[in-house]
Amino acid sequence: MGNLIIKPKKRKLLLNQTSQSSFSNRPIIFRREGERESFEVFQTYQMIDGRVFRMDNKRYPMPCDAPEKKRLHMQHYIFKEVWNGNFSSPIHERLKQGMRVLDSGCGVGSWTLDMANEYPASTFVGVDVIEVAPINIRPSNAELLQFNLLNGILFPNETFDFIYQRFLWAAFTESQWITLVDELIRVTKTGGWIELTEFQAKIYNPGPIAKKLSDAAQQHLSLNGINPKIHLQIPKIMADTNKFTSIESIEKIIPLGNWQETSRGIKVLETIAGGLKSLQVALKMVLGVDNYEYEKMLKQFIVEGSKYKMYIKVFCFYGMKAETSETQ
Repeated sequence: MGNLIIKPKKRKLLLNQTSQSSFSNRPIIFRREGERESFEVFQTYQMIDGRVFRMDNKRYPMPCDAPEKKRLHMQHYIFKEVWNGNFSSPIHERLKQGMRVLDSGCGVGSWTLDMANEYPASTFVGVDVIEVAPINIRPSNAELLQFNLLNGILFPNETFDFIYQRFLWAAFTESQWITLVDELIRVTKTGGWIELTEFQAKIYNPGPIAKKLSDAAQQHLSLNGINPKIHLQIPKIMADTNKFTSIESIEKIIPLGNWQETSRGIKVLETIAGGLKSLQVALKMVLGVDNYEYEKMLKQFIVEGSKYKMYIKVFCFYGMKAETSETQ
């Protein structure tokens, strides 16, 4: 199938705040409407092999269509079970009392909406480059906005008490990570918390097909300027800012398949296979296979999970923003 270019469309979003971001050259047009500001974001999509991709960040290999949004929603609840909750930072009591929370790179908004329902005294804002959940399913204490984090976070300094970000390992170069962490710190209040959760782009104990897929994914990331071992750099990036009182790290080893006799391992295996399905357009080119061969590889990947006792690692890093005079 040939590639189809979908014409840009214009979308208007409303904000109560004015940006103080240090980023420049934003593809955003501001104008005054009454007492609020609005901005228009022009979007262009491309259809490849029946999957829809954004064209403004060609490094990012995942599509932004309905199947991918469904996968992201299911992934949220699977990893909520893996972590026994939605966050690791020590903020439960403060959330019950009321905090302002940003979900950075919220995807379809599953974490944002789940947290908003669980903590009605707090307010939640999710931001992402993709179109997010319809407004009619949002709790009154949740807002979902669409803009590109690479163009800056459109909120003033010291806006949020807690910032959460998950699984953006394939979205940014290492230099973009450094800039983004600075932005997250900028919009976090002193004494507030930042939490980053990331995959390691590697399958442990892989079967032969799993190894080919894992190696292809790492190769694709590297060819596009993405560090497949960014999880090793994130705590250093955070520490180098000298803006945290301390940085905590948690590593979880997660089985793929039923070799530990838990349904969770099967769910995680299925969501990883779903992620590889979303990477099909990119990885089949690296592997030199067609769609039929790639689909066969995905089926074998699922079989190998239990047979070879495969597993993955997921990491969580969190810290509290220090007073200006404090250093790490």
